[in-house]
Amino acid sequence: MGITRLRLRFPSPALILSCLALFAALGGSTYAATSIGSSSRATLQRVNIAAPAFVTRDYSVHNRQGASVCGSFVAHNGEGGENGGDLDNGAGSYLAYLRLPQGATVRSFSLFANDFDDANDVHAYLVRKKIANNLTPKSLGYKVMATASSSGAVNDVMRQFTDSSVGGAVIDNTTYMYQVELVVCPVTEPFAVRIAYTG
Repeated sequence: MGITRLRLRFPSPALILSCLALFAALGGSTYAATSIGSSSRATLQRVNIAAPAFVTRDYSVHNRQGASVCGSFVAHNGEGGENGGDLDNGAGSYLAYLRLPQGATVRSFSLFANDFDDANDVHAYLVRKKIANNLTPKSLGYKVMATASSSGAVNDVMRQFTDSSVGGAVIDNTTYMYQVELVVCPVTEPFAVRIAYTG
C-alpha cells in the first residue's frame, strides 16, 4: 500500500483579503464598543470663577430699582476688594462671562461664600441668553438655568450652596451666550461660583 501525501496549498489572494477584512471588522467593532463604553462614563469637570474677578455693574436682572433679590435695590458701593480670596466689602451687581464646551451637560451650580449675617445673603444665577438676528422682543430666550444662594449665619467659614436641578443643561454655543450673575447683599463675602459639567 502506498503512502498518500497531503499537499498543502497556499491560500488564494481572495481568501487572504476576506480574512483580513473579517479581522479588521471584528477589531473595529471591539474598538467601537470599548470607546463608546468608556465615554458613557464621562468625567465630571469643574469651572471655578473667583468672585473678585467678576465685573461690577450698576444693576442687573435680579438687582434693580423696584425689584431686587435683596429686598430693596443695592447699589454698587464703589468699594470692595479681595481679601484672602473673597470679595470683601462688596455690594450690588456683578457679572462674569462663561464658556463651556459645546454639547457639555451642566450637572450642578454652586456658590462658595462666608455668610455671617442672617439678614443678608449672596445670590448667584447661571444664565443663558438666546442670540439671533432680529430677535423680537429682544429679551426673548433669557433663562435662569440654576440658582444658588447663601443662608444662615456662620462666621469665618466658607460654605458651599448647590443647585443640582439645572434647566436647559446641555450647552449650545451656536444659539446661546452664557453668564453668571452675582448679587451681593451687603456684608456677605462670596469666594467663587463653580459649574460642574460632563461631556
